[in-house]
Amino acid sequence: MPDLTIRQLSVMRFLDRYHKETGLYATVRDVCQNFRWTSPATAHQHLQALEAQGFLEKRQITKGTFVFVTTERWWERA
Repeated sequence: MPDLTIRQLSVMRFLDRYHKETGLYATVRDVCQNFRWTSPATAHQHLQALEAQGFLEKRQITKGTFVFVTTERWWERA
């Protein structure tokens, strides 16, 4: 079972909550705004690490716009 850092767990909870509250998937910009990160690279690093561990799937919604979708029942693996 992969170990999540506290920050990664916070990101996963945010993504899950954002989707439940808005019905939309969060973008990198949304993640940056929520955690008050000024650099999108910081969000990308966390999101890519979560994707590599199988907690997220990256989906392209329009040309140049991607969202990260949580995998089903991710919390059981965390």
